[in-house]
Amino acid sequence: MSTGLARTSIRSRPSTFAGVVVALTFSATVISTCVAMLVTVGRMAEFPNKAEVTDLSAALTGGTGYLTILMAAVVASLAVNQRERETALLRAVGARPGQVRRMVVAEMLLCAAPSAVVGYALGSIAVRQWYRAMAAQGMVPADGQVSVGMLPLLVSFGVLGLTSVIGGLIAARRAARTRPAAAMARAAAPRDGMTWPRRVLAVVALAGSVALTVVAFFLPQETAYDLVPLLLLAYLVAVGAAGPFLGRLVTALTVPVSRLLGVTGELAVANNRARSRRMSAAIAPIAFASSFAVAKLGELYRDGRGLSDVEWLEIFGTGMYAGFAAVIAASTQVMLTMERLREVSLLRLVGVRRRRVVGMVVWESTIIAAGAVAIGAVVGTVVSVPMMAGGLPTVPAAGWFWITGSGVLVVVAAAVLPLLRLLTIRPIEGVAVRT
Repeated sequence: MSTGLARTSIRSRPSTFAGVVVALTFSATVISTCVAMLVTVGRMAEFPNKAEVTDLSAALTGGTGYLTILMAAVVASLAVNQRERETALLRAVGARPGQVRRMVVAEMLLCAAPSAVVGYALGSIAVRQWYRAMAAQGMVPADGQVSVGMLPLLVSFGVLGLTSVIGGLIAARRAARTRPAAAMARAAAPRDGMTWPRRVLAVVALAGSVALTVVAFFLPQETAYDLVPLLLLAYLVAVGAAGPFLGRLVTALTVPVSRLLGVTGELAVANNRARSRRMSAAIAPIAFASSFAVAKLGELYRDGRGLSDVEWLEIFGTGMYAGFAAVIAASTQVMLTMERLREVSLLRLVGVRRRRVVGMVVWESTIIAAGAVAIGAVVGTVVSVPMMAGGLPTVPAAGWFWITGSGVLVVVAAAVLPLLRLLTIRPIEGVAVRT
């Protein structure tokens, strides 16, 4: 029964689960690429940078696994929230909590299977390009042969299967435990504030992050470097939990500028306030990418010297994680935009022109993206202070440009492109759609 419901749910909401597939495919691509590089380098004779390439590939594989759990939980939760009414109806007609959980897990597994295959194919191409780029820099033997084999595919299936189950169970927890009557009421009038458990988690995570930062400040620099991933994770848990509050705060800070845009700016501010909880799904991944980039670039450029081959590998790893976060943010934005068909159609029926609707969404997305980059920059700077012996990280101007520009571009493009599709639907037909 659960598998059949999962298939029906995917067919009825293809745009929602397309975001899930894209995010899982990127994960499988990274995993396949890194595992293939591990296999390739492991079969080679010793060369100067063998240990560094092996360590980076292993670290990226492990880090991607952890991030995939986060990504699976985020996109699965968003997919569950988007069909809260349907889930409530299932509970009302007798579906048990266990059946709801199994349905969500089945949905994730049905998305994970093709994602693993496509990711393996893309990874087989990517690892060859990666190897050629490193060979051109003299970091690996130029005459080496890339070995792919079936191990990357098996690892991708294993990682995506496990993380999809974990992410699905996390996402289904609230929907499965809520009473049918309460779920129906919430679906009819959704609340967009922070729940008490979320507030407690945000406060505890922030307090723990500050305490860890103080401890790291009194440790030797090399030990402080090792704490950076833990510090970033702790702060970003706080950011994720406080996402709705941060979304409202960022929106409030942009009110003076929004007023200069007239009706477009006012609509954007009103929408961001009303949808702060869902829009916060895009804040955490962009904040993660910018904080990680600021911390890593600040570490690498702390002495104002050039970068070694190993440090270029670290830059590559930073870019990989940033790309992962960008895919999560883009997927959530696409899913959020596609559920706004009725809202967009209503605006058009009351006389709002298409150009103004597009401008509204662009400004909404810009506010969220710019705010997320700023939050991430603050987190990255705070985390870097113990490494700099109390100083601030030195990030090149080009680094700030790419961090800010890429974050804003990804979120805006992921919101506008599906919006253009919605604008092709006749308003009277869009209003009739129940989202």
